[in-house]
Amino acid sequence: MSKSVIAPALSLLLVAALAGCASSTASKPAAKPAEKKPSGITAQLAPTEANGTVKGDIKFVQRDGNVVVSGTIKGLPPKTWHGFHVHENGSCADKGNAAGGHFNPTGKPHGAHGVGEHHVGDMPPLYADSKGEAAVDITSTSLALSGPNSIIGKAVIVHEKDDDVTAQPAGNAGARIACGIVTSN
Repeated sequence: MSKSVIAPALSLLLVAALAGCASSTASKPAAKPAEKKPSGITAQLAPTEANGTVKGDIKFVQRDGNVVVSGTIKGLPPKTWHGFHVHENGSCADKGNAAGGHFNPTGKPHGAHGVGEHHVGDMPPLYADSKGEAAVDITSTSLALSGPNSIIGKAVIVHEKDDDVTAQPAGNAGARIACGIVTSN
């Protein structure tokens, strides 16, 4: 065969081989898109009264067997303490009263978070600074984001007064001034 016949034949053979590679790559099933994981566990707090000002965003993150709770609550009276709890129901209706009592699946008495016996939903009180803002930064061994002690779907409540941590069953923290539901988005 002459060079003029071999060169086009080799070119044609090369094109056919490359086309076969391209078609075999195209026939492979496409990779599945990664499943979208929840962006987080949050509670958006809103006032329980029409003229209320208390609101905030709270984030819950599982870390090394603990739940880290963080965020900011605004619109509180300056330089005041407020009870802060997870409640048993996932409703903020009726000025937050539909949230029921403190979340207490273990049947413990009300108490101070992290000290002795206490409700799963008992959290440390909030302190509003001179601007009426309370920073939330809690690491809890009581709260859970799965299992029987999971707080997902429960209400988070900010109370008008400080929690005395001794009065049963709820610490005399007064009216519920802000409420939000713990959700997984």
